[in-house]
Amino acid sequence: MSSHRLRLFILSLLFSALMVCLHLTGSATVVDRIPVTQFHSPNLQNGVPAGWELEKRNGTPVIRLEKISKVNLMHILPPLPLKKHAGDHYVLRMTSDAQSAFGIRRPVQVNLKEHPFLSWKWAVTKFPSGGDVRKKDRDDQALQIYIAFKSAGFTANLNTPLLGYIWDTEAPVGTTCRSTQTNGDKVRYIVMRNKINKAGRWYTEKRNVYQDYRTLFSDINRGEPPEIMGIVLYINSQRTQTGAEALIHDVFFSKG
Repeated sequence: MSSHRLRLFILSLLFSALMVCLHLTGSATVVDRIPVTQFHSPNLQNGVPAGWELEKRNGTPVIRLEKISKVNLMHILPPLPLKKHAGDHYVLRMTSDAQSAFGIRRPVQVNLKEHPFLSWKWAVTKFPSGGDVRKKDRDDQALQIYIAFKSAGFTANLNTPLLGYIWDTEAPVGTTCRSTQTNGDKVRYIVMRNKINKAGRWYTEKRNVYQDYRTLFSDINRGEPPEIMGIVLYINSQRTQTGAEALIHDVFFSKG
């Protein structure tokens, strides 16, 4: 994601967060889970799921919501584990071609001292060939989850920290690094999976975002994370000029 797009994203979230603040902050103190994805219908609004906005850099976004039971029959094994409390009846599928880089974003407010954990389920069906977050000209990933944090003061928002959990192609699992893109110093990554992890298979993740922030952003405010203000689900394969496809479902913050 370019620095210009990141800045627009941050400013957009600031205004959008004001509209959802009462609902989200009111529930965050009394519930164990704060859902991020709640897809109950295959219908899209302006090309994206209800409550989300399009984050487009290049190409033509291909975004679909598919019923969980259908996805389970499409050679994705083992079947997606279903839970009554999951809140998602549909899975988000994003497909990018040789010119595409896009995602979806939404505001969400989370106090990491109360809900430090982020969980999700994802699967990749096509990797961008040779994608590598460590190389500026090959910085493509099948799926990225960005978390945007609040900063004090208006001008500071242009340099808001973004923490990315990514499914890379070549970078080793466990790699932590900063964005190689121009003005990308405040964008920092953890490689969760890569091409060694089998395509077409569901994986369940759980990260302590509070601790991850303290580790990756120890140089900012002594590593103390501010409140979360938004999240982006992103895919790109334009630098490798190949293609990518991934699915994601049941994203939520929790107390434990």
